[in-house]
Amino acid sequence: GDKDGEATRLNNIGNVYNDLSQYAKALKFYQQALEISKAIGKRAGAATTLGNIGQTYTHLSQYAKALEFYQQGLEIKKAIGNKDGEASSLNNIGLIHHKRADYLKALEFYQQALKIAKAVGNRNLESTTLDNIGVVYSDLGKSSQALKFHHQALEIRKAIGDRDGETASIHNMGSVYNQLGEYLRALESYKQALEIAKAIGNRAGEGTIFNSIGGVYDNVGEYSQALKFHQQALAIYKEIGSRHGEATSLNGIGGIYYQQKKYTEARQSIEQALAIVKDIGAQSDEGSTLNNLGVVYASLGEDSRALDFYQQALKIHKKIGKQDSAGTALMNIGDFYLNQQEYSQAIEFSQQALKIFQAIGKRDSEGNTLSILGRAFLKSGNLAEAEKNLLAAMAIRESLRAGLQDNDAFKISIFESQANTYRLLQRVYIAQNKPEAALEISERGRARAFIELLASQLSTDETDQPTIAQPTIEQIKRIAKEQNATIVEYSITYNDVRTKGKYLESKLFIWVIKPTGEIKFRSVDLISQGTVLADLVPKMRESLGINSRGAIQQLAYTPGDLVRLKDDEESGLKEPWQVIGVDSERAMLILTHPQFDDGVQISRPISDAIAKVESSRTNQQQLQNLHQLLIAPIAELLPTNPNDRVIFIPQGELFLIPFSALQDSDGKYLIEKHTMLIAPSIQVLELTHRKRNKLRGKKLGSALVVGNPTMPTIPLTKPPQRLSSLPGAEAEAKAIAELLNTQPFLGKQATKVNIVPRMQQAGLIHLATHGLLDDFKQLGVPGAIALAPSGGDNGFLTSGDILGLKLNAELVVLSACNTGQGRITGDGVIGLSRSLMAAGVKSAIVSLWSVPDAPTAELMKEFYQNYLQQGMNKVQALRQAMLKAKDKHPNPKDWAAFTLIGEAE
Repeated sequence: GDKDGEATRLNNIGNVYNDLSQYAKALKFYQQALEISKAIGKRAGAATTLGNIGQTYTHLSQYAKALEFYQQGLEIKKAIGNKDGEASSLNNIGLIHHKRADYLKALEFYQQALKIAKAVGNRNLESTTLDNIGVVYSDLGKSSQALKFHHQALEIRKAIGDRDGETASIHNMGSVYNQLGEYLRALESYKQALEIAKAIGNRAGEGTIFNSIGGVYDNVGEYSQALKFHQQALAIYKEIGSRHGEATSLNGIGGIYYQQKKYTEARQSIEQALAIVKDIGAQSDEGSTLNNLGVVYASLGEDSRALDFYQQALKIHKKIGKQDSAGTALMNIGDFYLNQQEYSQAIEFSQQALKIFQAIGKRDSEGNTLSILGRAFLKSGNLAEAEKNLLAAMAIRESLRAGLQDNDAFKISIFESQANTYRLLQRVYIAQNKPEAALEISERGRARAFIELLASQLSTDETDQPTIAQPTIEQIKRIAKEQNATIVEYSITYNDVRTKGKYLESKLFIWVIKPTGEIKFRSVDLISQGTVLADLVPKMRESLGINSRGAIQQLAYTPGDLVRLKDDEESGLKEPWQVIGVDSERAMLILTHPQFDDGVQISRPISDAIAKVESSRTNQQQLQNLHQLLIAPIAELLPTNPNDRVIFIPQGELFLIPFSALQDSDGKYLIEKHTMLIAPSIQVLELTHRKRNKLRGKKLGSALVVGNPTMPTIPLTKPPQRLSSLPGAEAEAKAIAELLNTQPFLGKQATKVNIVPRMQQAGLIHLATHGLLDDFKQLGVPGAIALAPSGGDNGFLTSGDILGLKLNAELVVLSACNTGQGRITGDGVIGLSRSLMAAGVKSAIVSLWSVPDAPTAELMKEFYQNYLQQGMNKVQALRQAMLKAKDKHPNPKDWAAFTLIGEAE
């Protein structure tokens, strides 16, 4: 009979079982096919089958066996001169080394395969190999190289019309973006890949992509979206019978439940995944699933079970030779002992993990492990070792960031995950009583990406990529003298033991650098005060009546309140009424007025009262609490002359605090005693200053004023939401344009096409429109200014767009909703102010919440009169305008939202 045909048939049956994750059955059919091919001397057929067997053992994580079969296949292909087959075998062997995290060896085999594929002109193999090389670089944390290889692969696949391959390359690129924290770009890539997979009916590919999209939503904290995508993937895998895919999806679903703190659901989902991978014999996946289960049990407070799972995972990964995963398991065990406060154990396991990561060149994991070691040595009192490990971790972090070249967004997100190292090192130096060394590290750990960005714009020569010297104490003292200001830098440090999976804040470090160069250090113990800064900010906003969406809260009145009634204006009453009683049955207020004789009172319906008036000395408990924490410890170090400048360098949540409204125990606001501004770091002050000197001679253009554009629609919401119109902003823009002698751009005229070219010419820019926070709910609008949509653009001027502009404005004012609140990261408030300064603006005035129209318009008008007509500098002009607004509208909600970032002059 047709023996050769039978072998092919058996191979095909094997392939079907392989796709269904029924590996033992697949092997049975492949073995039969192999025997037939050998018996009839069909070496080419035998080689193919050997490859199939290798692949099945790879699925079973039996890497040594897989390698054995691939090598046999390679020998045959070499002997019969099948060059294409040889390249394909080399690729498979590379893949085994790659799975074991032997990255250099994997690259060696992939490079050999690439050389052959190019030589014989096999474009298909060439592109597969390029993609494989890209994935190795991605695993090594070398993202820019990874993207380069995936891109080359994609070009070839497009050229030869390989749609399946195209899906793979685009998906790979998405995964690199995801790893880098460029989530929007990752989603774009995944969605492109998905369209192709659907078009060609590649169901397995669809499943993979759905899981990946779920992963991105998980990373940005949109858990319900993430769950939806993992569940779609699960449904596809069930339908096509891929048990392996099912397990991957269940692990993903468990991960989402874990993030949502639904630990029981997480456990159930991951246990289902574990049952599947055990059943199909996929050991590598079994190891990583056990690891996930350990993490969940730790959060359920079942520590001994967690440890047990980590140890099982470690055993499997060691057995199959998967080094990177063995390293991760060791790191988890080290971290586990650290939380148990068993430091010698923590150190021992972390050092084992470190050896592995150093050997395989996985730099990011090496940095994480050094950080855990630093923490363990700090806790066990070995400060010298702690310092050594943390400095090494920091060096790795900084080299990883340098590898991102000029990709600003990547730098910020990778920096975020590294901020911890800098905080630990500050604690080590404070414990060694070296507050100045700690200040250097505090500076070194903030706004790095921003500083590099500003510096690259200062360097006129394109090739001269500026290397920014790390900040030294000498430089910091010099900057305080140059600025002729008192600089106050805050740094929040965290506890070492997780409480419910989170590290809580432990101490607030404060440095005061005087204009003389003298440096003082203070430390505030947050734990003994039972204070959580992260809670204080929302409480403070609530107490001022600012909730996130600015809705007016129902006013409740108590005797002693001062109120205005709706007809006060007409009757010419300047002073407010005082509430002496409330009749809630009849909804009436019993009132008296300073102009009445003693004892005279009237009743009015509650609905006639239009506002509560705060006396300018109303005690604001939350603002006093913040003053107590942030200002009281250093009050005696601050200047006594209210015109002397104080520059605050906040961190984290502190960026959202209106420093001007912090109130001392006598009810005095900080703005009454000091002239203040904010900066993301001390080094940034010097760079904006240098920039300003560079521009001294240039003649600046006129003012540009924009108000209430026809509002755009936010793309990714379901259904799409249009932003609300701002009539108050329109009135404000008209009044300010008149002051500045220019015509405002309003409504339909205020398009991106009209505004952007004018921004580059303007000396002063005033934007009265919506400002959106950084990727407002991840809706595909990174921090953005709302302009009118026109032609092809959606109307959003994003932070990214602004970075690409060359601006020379002295000042940009964003008097809109919520502009000051970018995502809070180690790089300061990203968001619009950061992009504006990076694009060349000297100073920005932004608001931390949306302020009612009337006070905003008055305050802005006053500011411009002070700045342009009274000859005050920006920071004085803003302070005087705020003081005046405070007298008229005593509630800080109405005057304290505005803050100046950058240069004071």
